[in-house]
Amino acid sequence: MKTSKSIKCKLCTQNTDPALVVDGLCPTCAPVQAALDAMVNSFTQHLRSVLIQANQERQQKIQALEAKLEAQTNAHQASDSPKHLTTAEVCEMVKLKRQHLWRLIRAGKFPAGIPLGEGPNAKKVWPEAEILAWLDSRGRGLIGKTTA
Repeated sequence: MKTSKSIKCKLCTQNTDPALVVDGLCPTCAPVQAALDAMVNSFTQHLRSVLIQANQERQQKIQALEAKLEAQTNAHQASDSPKHLTTAEVCEMVKLKRQHLWRLIRAGKFPAGIPLGEGPNAKKVWPEAEILAWLDSRGRGLIGKTTA
């Protein structure tokens, strides 16, 4: 009498006739595994195409920003007249409140600016280069903090 050994399926662990086993799977589990493999392959291809497209869009945005930055740099370098800043722009640039800025001016610790009219309440502007020089002299890490 010939005895046939059975093999356990890798997925469902059922004992199966060795003649019916394909890649360690029983006849019930083999098509399920094949369908899962096909789904994984399809998802992987889709994900790869999405990532490639996202990377291309990112590269386009970077190129657009670089072009914008270059245009702004060229426009700034082409400007013959120095830029003058208003009080609000100066306060924003140096990270100080208006009152603190005036205290520093009265104490002689900040450039006085250029009055645009007569009298003590005349609007003032500052050459941008003068403010940048002041920031550099203080060290950019000290913006908004006074030293003794």
